[in-house]
Amino acid sequence: MLIEMEAIKRNNVIIKCAIAVQLLIIILASRTDLKTLWGFDHLRFLPPSYGIAFLLISILVLLILLVPRLDRLANKLIIWTDSLLWNGSRVALAILSLSLTVLFLGFHIRAPLLGDS
Repeated sequence: MLIEMEAIKRNNVIIKCAIAVQLLIIILASRTDLKTLWGFDHLRFLPPSYGIAFLLISILVLLILLVPRLDRLANKLIIWTDSLLWNGSRVALAILSLSLTVLFLGFHIRAPLLGDS
């Protein structure tokens, strides 16, 4: 049992490090001219406000990953949201669907060349 607990803790650390590295690679690739980071430079083609929003969200994710108290708070928020959406009324699902539709339509940008051809 103790060996399993240590393996779980080790896996959690690996997952947290992988998430942090991925976020940092995206930020680095979008703000430098390194050709080797092609495929990670998604933010380069968007307005600066998107990059700022991504940076702020990345900092929040890293804080949640690194601070155990915030991790517990985030877990409680996820559990509450899950119970509200799936065990509550259909109104919450309708509000979620409508708000995501508004976000999808509101952040629409023209991108004529989406392919790699």
